Amino acid sequence: MLAKLELLPDLAAPGVLYDRGFKFFLDSVDNSLSQKYWINENIPELLPSNQSQISVLSVGCGDGSTELDLLTSLSKKGRKVIYHGIEPNAIHRSRFLQNLESKFCSKASDKGDGIAGFQTSNLEMLLFNCAFEEFQPLQEFQQYDLIMCGHSLYYARSLSASLHRLLFELLSSDGHLVIVHATSNGLPQGATSPARCSADVPNRMDPETPVFLTMLRKKKHAYC
Repeated sequence: MLAKLELLPDLAAPGVLYDRGFKFFLDSVDNSLSQKYWINENIPELLPSNQSQISVLSVGCGDGSTELDLLTSLSKKGRKVIYHGIEPNAIHRSRFLQNLESKFCSKASDKGDGIAGFQTSNLEMLLFNCAFEEFQPLQEFQQYDLIMCGHSLYYARSLSASLHRLLFELLSSDGHLVIVHATSNGLPQGATSPARCSADVPNRMDPETPVFLTMLRKKKHAYC
């Protein structure tokens, strides 16, 4: 079956197929704790300490377990944190809101159009029910200081187009793009879909494209 697998489960499909598959994936790659540790240890140092407001976009935020501690840390530094999360899977989105409400002891609100909102004194959050390709940021926050893609680019309909949008449209000029991707050693043999391992991110782009050249030029701003 694995040798014939070319499409990943539909993120937005009802039922538990994606949720079960994602749990199996995390058990297989065994890096969720390392990912969380790296993010919490390194990202606060990437962002300027004298900046009064930080904007964050998470593509495929899941249940929020990777980012909630980071957001707490960032908002405790006296800065306002504006967080936008994209999560098309209903089960993970529901868990995110539950984890959020449990951590901050406050209720999220329905903003309409598939958007849930949450706010504290230093934290403003919006959770979008859509795929990355359908995501449209609010006009006043067209670009972000930090963009995180945690095990989500496997689902990109076009890896090159997604990277182009992330780097050229959504990331601020001094922003940081963090991509968490499994290595080929952490994937089941026979998995052949595009962008299945970290090497595929640069390898599947033409070296002459603006995306590839920008990633080289902004090496200190892109982490894979």
